[in-house]
Parts: sequence; structure tokens; C-alpha cells
Amino acid sequence: MNDEDILNAIPLIITHNINSSDALHLHIALRLQSLLQRSKQGSLVLVASDKRLVRAGHAEGLLILNPEETSATEIAALLR
Repeated sequence: MNDEDILNAIPLIITHNINSSDALHLHIALRLQSLLQRSKQGSLVLVASDKRLVRAGHAEGLLILNPEETSATEIAALLR
């Protein structure tokens, strides 16, 4: 994480009505997802239970694992 990441996370605050730390986590997750897709090394799974962060992650197209709502079977399927 660097200053550029912090600045690039700011629009996510407004777009998704999330707090600054959630926006930074979301930005980093999106950046890592992009790197994984370009290198064809799989997909990122965002693990979160914060409802606004989960909603924002879904809106941005991330795979989400919410440990408060996801069954053990669903977790195993996501992690394959």
C-alpha cells in the first residue's frame, strides 16, 4: 500500500457509501484481483462480514466470503 492506493480509494467512499478503511481494503482487493486476472493465477476472494463492504465488493464484481452467512459447503466451493 502506498500514497497512490490511498488516493485511488477515495472515490470508492462516495460511490459505495463506505468508510475510508473499507474503501482502502476494497481498492487493494480490486488491485490484487486485477493482477491475478492478468497473470491468470486465479481469483481473489474477499473475506468480510461488514454489510457495506460486502455490498460494495459485490457491486465491484468480487467474490465474497461472509463467514457470518456462508455455510461450510459454500466456503469449500469458493476456495477450490
